[in-house]
Amino acid sequence: MSILSRLLAPRNFRMTKDAISIAKLKQSNEWRIVSELDDADPYIVMHRCPVGVPADRDGYEGFLSFQWVYDDEGSFRLANELERELIDSLTGAINRRFEVNNIGVLLFTMESNGLCQWIIITTDPNQAMIEAIEASSENPGTKKYFGEKFGRFNTQIFHDPKWEQIKKIQRLFRAKSKS
Repeated sequence: MSILSRLLAPRNFRMTKDAISIAKLKQSNEWRIVSELDDADPYIVMHRCPVGVPADRDGYEGFLSFQWVYDDEGSFRLANELERELIDSLTGAINRRFEVNNIGVLLFTMESNGLCQWIIITTDPNQAMIEAIEASSENPGTKKYFGEKFGRFNTQIFHDPKWEQIKKIQRLFRAKSKS
């Protein structure tokens, strides 16, 4: 079973009936952790609540996936204690950076199979990439973990002005919650 299909199970997500706005997401300090730790392919997801597609998404033209590869693909392991400290530190640094610069919102962090990924909705994916890289390089936890070396960070930009990918996921949430 894929990570996505496990995450979309109705027990894992709570869809809201209330209207969601970008402002509501930005102001939200509510996070929910969803995990499967006893599986052959464990995962941890921390997501900002509420879950759903904001009605006022105009101007948010895309998404940034900022990734840290902490082990080889196929390792099927979660982060160890030192790696967890860095993930927590980076999550805080990235979240603060986007709270201040107002070009994006950290929606969720996902960890599985030797990879941690931060998903940021943004008004400017290219600038968001620069901001995420700077947040990681200026973060004391990154320097503590890597020393003088720089970690294996990857970025991927998704230009999706109509939020088609999020809409697909939202439809899956609704379908799963009815079953």
